[in-house]
Amino acid sequence: MPGKAPLSQYPHTPRIAVNFALAVALVTSLQLPSKASATNHIHDQRVPIALLPDARKADFEARISQDISYRLSLHQLRSPLPLPASAMVSLDAASGRLVVDLGTAMGPYSLELELEDLQGEFLTSADQVTKGVAQVTGILLLFGGKDAYFYHPEAWRAPPPSLTPHSSINTKSSQKIAVTAGHGYYYHHGYKDWRLQRDWHNGMVEDLTTPNYALMVSAWLQIRSDVGAIYPRGMYIGIHQPSGKHWYEMGARYNLERAYPNNPEIWNSRKGSSEHDREQKEDVYSRPFFANHIGADAAINLHTNGDGDPTIRGARAFYQLKDSTSKTLGDRVLCYMREQVDTLDKYRDYLIDKSARDSNYAENRESKMPSVIVEVGFHSNPEDAAAMQDNDFVVAATRGIAKGYRAFSNGWDCSKFDIESISDVVANETESAPVSIDITGHPEIPITVEFEPLDCPAGWIDCESTIRYIVDPTTPMVTTLFCGRIPQTGTAIWRSRLRDFDGIVTDWATLSQTCINSDEKVPEDT
Repeated sequence: MPGKAPLSQYPHTPRIAVNFALAVALVTSLQLPSKASATNHIHDQRVPIALLPDARKADFEARISQDISYRLSLHQLRSPLPLPASAMVSLDAASGRLVVDLGTAMGPYSLELELEDLQGEFLTSADQVTKGVAQVTGILLLFGGKDAYFYHPEAWRAPPPSLTPHSSINTKSSQKIAVTAGHGYYYHHGYKDWRLQRDWHNGMVEDLTTPNYALMVSAWLQIRSDVGAIYPRGMYIGIHQPSGKHWYEMGARYNLERAYPNNPEIWNSRKGSSEHDREQKEDVYSRPFFANHIGADAAINLHTNGDGDPTIRGARAFYQLKDSTSKTLGDRVLCYMREQVDTLDKYRDYLIDKSARDSNYAENRESKMPSVIVEVGFHSNPEDAAAMQDNDFVVAATRGIAKGYRAFSNGWDCSKFDIESISDVVANETESAPVSIDITGHPEIPITVEFEPLDCPAGWIDCESTIRYIVDPTTPMVTTLFCGRIPQTGTAIWRSRLRDFDGIVTDWATLSQTCINSDEKVPEDT
């Protein structure tokens, strides 16, 4: 099996960008968060659609249908597509997904990128209506009762095989992960100018925000998982001459044109088209085509979200319909993003979905490997936008996304870092005894062990809070407690908790420490 290709093999991945990201991540990784949550909270308490009473479900469907009709009316004002005035809407109890039927006339247009934006809007309608009550697991667009593949069978791809640890992932030293940053400047042939693909909201724009997230995710992947993270946008110093914009501001399509001039199938997929926005569409498709071209083991596509309703917020992940392997990747990304963001007290209420949602987006559909879209938050929501521009949040969120990939690759489940059991100890006066700790979860070494006394016998002078450090990840983990000089044999009660290098903190666990007075020494074979 070939080793990991050097970064210089990929002309679109200049070393200056990688080194900058590595430096930022290395600096931040050496600084423990000043505050951390004592427990890992579950923020999403929504129930499955199947558990809703029939009347409640019908009410939700009617209200979602009304909102979708309103959204369709707005799109009709500017869309070249023959959008209907309304749609058939249902919440499928078996799958939990939102099903929207746009009618037979829309079938030939079922893979148009505008429908991808509508998918997001429709799902947001469902989230808003069912807010805090039910979890909508994804969205399926139908066209006269048929899915998009009925009208475009050539677009169907079989999902990747179900994953067992390392079964479809190369060894770490040879893994390549495509980390893509959504959007960027493109040339509009109607207006004949260079323009961003998304609008500014709350002091940020998606096109110029995602490159920083991609750099940081790539850095964490390289530092902690020893995998090659490759990204298609030109994240380096320099000017794209036709537009006068910095390369890092440009859509991936243009950097891939420069890097792969002899492979126009990657970046010029709309050749011959007269569409004014053809280069924008080429940009979207260039990301999965690039991932396929380099033989990436997985793709993580980073975006921010937006909606006309500024109250909608939270992080989401999407995978292709019926792709269970990519669902696992999306679930792990959300799980460990939640874990890492929880280390910041100010963002412990940041909404992050518990599960990835299925959908039909080109970035996932066209990828031949496990692929997820990660929407970090809503730039249209002031609180989310403020968080996404805060370096503390960027570091924690990207560290979680990268850890989610590591969990996926290693076959880890989504488990809370906690103390499963901790041993009681017995030792002679002025001697130490080992404390054995079994844990759950996947902490980052080194680990700090905190001991606090709850009850100490009279006269014990060494019964004070203390800290130990564990650098061996082998479980059970082992540290020690020391018995000082004591007037008589007795037992102290302690509580202990662990804090990993990222600031993830377990719940408290209690243990007893029995210290034997020198006149009653413990036999050597005890």
